[in-house]
Order: sequence, then C-alpha cells, then structure tokens
Amino acid sequence: GAAIITDPEFPATILYVAYRQDTQPLRTTADYRKLLADTLVADMLNQRFNEITRRADAAFLAASTGTSELVRPASITTLFVQTEDDQILPGYEAALIEVERARQHGFTAAELERAKTELLRMFQSSYAERNNIENSSLAQGYLQNFLTGSIPTSAAEDYALAQELLPSLTLEEVNARIDALYPQENRAVLLVAPEKEGTVLPDEETLAG
Repeated sequence: GAAIITDPEFPATILYVAYRQDTQPLRTTADYRKLLADTLVADMLNQRFNEITRRADAAFLAASTGTSELVRPASITTLFVQTEDDQILPGYEAALIEVERARQHGFTAAELERAKTELLRMFQSSYAERNNIENSSLAQGYLQNFLTGSIPTSAAEDYALAQELLPSLTLEEVNARIDALYPQENRAVLLVAPEKEGTVLPDEETLAG
C-alpha cells in the first residue's frame, strides 16, 4: 500500500518505504550471526547509496536503509529516500533499482570485507565506551528480553561475538539475506512532501506499484 501526506511547513520531499517481515528473538549464536549479516547488507547498500549521491547526475539527494523492530512479532527494513520536489518518481525508482541490483547480483567480496572492517570498528568503539553507556540502553535490552525473549548482550559480549563470527561470514550467507530483508510483497510506502502550488505528486497507486 501507499499513502501521501502534504504539508506547507514540511521542508523536504521524503519517501519512507517499509518492508515487513516476521522477526525472531535473539537467543542463539546463529541468531546473532544472522543479525550481523543483516547489518552488513544495510551497510553495503548505504555505501552504494552514498557513492550515488556524490555523482552529478544522482536521481536522489539522499538514501539510506536499516532494520528495526516494529511491533512484536514483526520487524521492518526501512528505506529512506529524499528527492527534489520534481524528481520524486525518478529518485524513488533509482533507489529501488539499487535494492533490486543487490537482490539479483549480490555484493562483491571487496564490499563485504570493507563493511566487516567498519562494523568491527564500530563494535570496538562501543566496547571502549562501555562505561559511558546510558542506563536507558541497558533498560532497552531488558525490555526486549521481556517482550520478545531476546537475550540482552553487553558491549563486551557484542564485541566478542563480532570478533568470533564476522571473519567466517561468507559472501553467500550475506547475499542470501537480501530477499528476506526486502520482501516485495510486504512493502508499504509513505510520501511526505511540501504542499506547493504547481507541484505534481505521483498518486498512491503508482507508488504502491
């Protein structure tokens, strides 16, 4: 489905795409391995989006993707696309083409190694800052445990698991997660745009298609 919201006060034209999928509580090492693979997929797609926005002929101003838990027992992969007011469909389609390109052809070994290095660095940084983590982050972990049965992990455990699992994550494993993260049959689109005279917006049916 699709929905459109316009507001004269809104400063930018943004598309939010939500891909819904069933979620599994984070309980085992295999679950954590899958979580790392999902994170790598989003990181590599974001790297591709960033490279596109540096080009003079880029169809969108910005694009990014990530995963989050929606409501138990579902989670979503989000795709965010910001376009010029008169480039909504070209920008949206360009972002979808990148997702589809990843789905059909996967990522490269070089992209995966770079993403693994960056992700491990992020875990290392969180571990170094572990004593400064706010109580709210700890409380969130316990809340997830209560709601979903997910076992909360500390910064030290996250870093240890990343060190253990990241090196052995294969390109095939990571590429195999793309279909699950971006299910075409469970896609919802929201367009939020400024209300301007003379601006023609695509209709909901076009966005949903």
